[in-house]
Parts: sequence; structure tokens; C-alpha cells
Amino acid sequence: MIHNNDHLRDDLTLYPAIMSVEENTKGEDYFIGDLHGRFDLLSLVLAKMRAEDRLFLVGDLTDRGPDSYKVIECIFFQGMKNAKPKVYTVRGNHEEVFLAFANAREYITSHYPIDTSDFRHQAAAYLKTLYHTYDIKREALINKKNERKEAAKEFALIQEKLNEISEGYIHTNHMDDLQGVIDLSSDQMFKQANQTIIKAYETAEAVIESIKKAVFVADNECLQAALAYESYKEKYDIYKHARFNLLRFDNPAAFGRSALWVDELTNDQLHTAIFAISHLPYIITSPQFNVVHADLPFSDVHLQRKITTADFSLSDAEKNYAIWARLTESFVLIDREKVAASGDRYTICGHTIAEGLREFSKHINLDYGAFESNCIGVLNLKRFTIEVIGDKTAVLKNGKTAESHSIDLIHRIKACQ
Repeated sequence: MIHNNDHLRDDLTLYPAIMSVEENTKGEDYFIGDLHGRFDLLSLVLAKMRAEDRLFLVGDLTDRGPDSYKVIECIFFQGMKNAKPKVYTVRGNHEEVFLAFANAREYITSHYPIDTSDFRHQAAAYLKTLYHTYDIKREALINKKNERKEAAKEFALIQEKLNEISEGYIHTNHMDDLQGVIDLSSDQMFKQANQTIIKAYETAEAVIESIKKAVFVADNECLQAALAYESYKEKYDIYKHARFNLLRFDNPAAFGRSALWVDELTNDQLHTAIFAISHLPYIITSPQFNVVHADLPFSDVHLQRKITTADFSLSDAEKNYAIWARLTESFVLIDREKVAASGDRYTICGHTIAEGLREFSKHINLDYGAFESNCIGVLNLKRFTIEVIGDKTAVLKNGKTAESHSIDLIHRIKACQ
């Protein structure tokens, strides 16, 4: 058990988003798809491997199946310690959901008195309240900004009127130059006009002072609204970060349908899981292949260029696409469209059950739906073989048995050479 992780967070700036591994010259490289807590199937695969072999997983290690923590613990010690065979894995969307849930849970429980035995229901209610409070603060800020704009407009109009009155007042002070050409009553006219303008000017000055005060008040209220907004925005970001499969405000009971396995963990186990998962890269690349959960966010050529320049970073959009792909339609893969696939390395992925091979981008999808099919396909890319571990007769979502799907997939991979 790991105990030296008091400050664990999903701070990916500390860990490279892309991991580069050398060619395996001594043993074989094997690949399997989404495990979803099927530690039993993982154990069967590891039992067949030699010490010099390596195993690569495409993420979605957790949820749905019975032993999510055992999978994480096994991979952590096999992959990050000196155990053999070596195990490598990228993170999937379910690992991202876990980190979001774990961070949100820690934040909520430290700021709100929640009974952990009923955490999901109470947290859903709390976050719903938080969201509405945030919405109210945001609307208050917008309203104050609009009030400030209206006050500023009124200020400008009064200032313009005051300028006109000032000009009129100056003009009447020179009316005595006209005394010789107007009748005697003009003196009375001048006095009346002068008094009227002076009164209007004084009134305008009072109004403009009032407007100045209103603008000052609006400025202060706007500032207070902005501060209130910012204080809730930080909390609201927790809500946004945990939205995938976590928050369904129309059904609080569904809060955290993913990461249900977290409820069974001790604090030490939870910290170990956070520590292990937060270290996982989004992409693994080698001279012979790439591994990603859903889809490479750019071409293989672009990836090779990044490795050559020692750029192991990914933008937030690229990270999001690597683990979700189909949920981020706005992310356009311009670079891949310009590069012919014939020179690309194979990319091993998962995320979509029984999808098979994407010929254009040379993505081999190994998701056999292990949590319900009771089987996984183990790919040896060097030898072009897939061995089904578990129920070979299981019918996958494409209507084929696991065995026939594997045979078809190998034929398609060979044809793509």
C-alpha cells in the first residue's frame, strides 16, 4: 500500500501526457482492450506471459466489473515497480471520471457536512444547490453590469445637457452688449432668463452629482457581484469537471453511476488509486505502435514529430479527444486528413465495443465488452494473432462471436499492411 501521497491530485503538469517506450527486443508485446474491473481476465493474461514480455492496456480499467481496485493495484505494481512482466496502460474516460469524482468528493466532504454512507444522494442535492447559487450569482453580476451601463449612459446624457446649459449661461452674461438695441423690458427678460438658466444649471449639477453617486454605487455593487461570482465559480468548476456520468440533477439517485467502486475503498486505497491513475499518460508510443484509449488527436506523423522534438505535452482539447473522441465532435482532426495512412504505425485503442479496425487511421479497436462478454482479445501485433481469453463463444455487439470477430479482425489487419 502507498502512504506517501498526501497531496495527490490530478495535476497532469507533473507527468507527461505522452509516454515513449523503446522497442522490446527480448520478448513479445501484447495488447488488450477495456477491462472494466475484470481482474480475473487480467490475471489469466498475465499468467500466460513470460518475464521479458510486455502488456499494454488501452484504458477503461475500472467500473462495471467486480474488481476495479484490484485491476488498478495490479497494474500499478506491475507497471511502476520492478515486477515482471511489465504492464503499461493509458487512461480512459472512466479513469478521468474517477479522478473527477474523487476530487469532487473530497472537496464536497471538506466543505459540506455530508453523511458519507449516503454521499451520492446528499452530494447531488448539494451540487444542485451549488449550481443554482452559482447561476443566481452569475445573473446578479450580469444585472449589475447592465445597471452600471445604464447609469453610465444617463451620466453622459446629463453631462451633455449640463454643457448645453453652461453655454446658455455664458451667452446670457453677454446680453448686456445688446442693451442699446432692445427696449427697456429687455433688462427684465435678461434677468428672468439668467435666473432660469442658473436654476437649471444648479439642478443639472445636483442631478449629475446624484448620477455620479449612482455610478459609484453601481461600480461597488458590480465589484461585489464579481467577487461573489468568482467565489462560486471555483466551486462551479468542480461541478463542470465532474459532469460526465456524475451529475444528473433531474435524478439525484443517479449521481456517480460511474466510479461506484469508490464507495468500497478505504482512504488508503482511495489515495493509492488516485496516485496510480493520475500518473497514467494519454498516449503511449513506440517505434512499432501507439496506444490510446479512444483515438489519436492528430496523425501518427505528427506524433512522431512531437517525440523527435521531445514534446510530450497535449492540449486540453487533445487530452479530451484522446479519451472521449466521439463526444468531442468540435475537435477537427485537420492534420490527419492531410497525411496518408499507409506510412502510419498501428494504433491500439478501445472505447467502442467490437468496432474492429479503422483502415484509414490504422486504429485497431480491442474492446470486447469484457464486463458483459466475459472475454477479452489478446493481440500480438508482431505475429498478427489474437487469442480470446475467457468465453470464446460470447456474442459481441456486432453480432459475431468473440472468436469469429478476432479472426475477421486479424484478416483485416493483414490486408491493411
